[in-house]
Amino acid sequence: MPARKVVPAKHPRIVATATAVAERLSAGDGLLYRYLHEEPPDGLEGDEGAFVLCSYWLVDNLTAQARTDEAEDLYAALCSRVSPLGLMSEQINASTGEFMGNFPQAFSHIGIIASGVNLARARETEPS
Repeated sequence: MPARKVVPAKHPRIVATATAVAERLSAGDGLLYRYLHEEPPDGLEGDEGAFVLCSYWLVDNLTAQARTDEAEDLYAALCSRVSPLGLMSEQINASTGEFMGNFPQAFSHIGIIASGVNLARARETEPS
């Protein structure tokens, strides 16, 4: 909703929603699952890892809520997971840190870029 300017990111309901999503879908170390189900709604077989783009969504929410230090810490932790070639997969096994799913994954790279831009803009506009 904040991304579409429907409700401000700092609105108490949005803050509560982002907090609840982060807590409920947490895979640990800032990683988030995209859903929790015995059988995934996408109908695909196999285990579901933490969905990388969801963690960048959290970075963007923290940034928009002026929680820039938290956002930067999470962003740095996520960026530290890239492969030696600077690539990311679609998902990460939260237990082992291994890449899962499509590799390389454009969504994950879009997250890196968009969240980095959002953080840089937030730092530029912060009062000194």
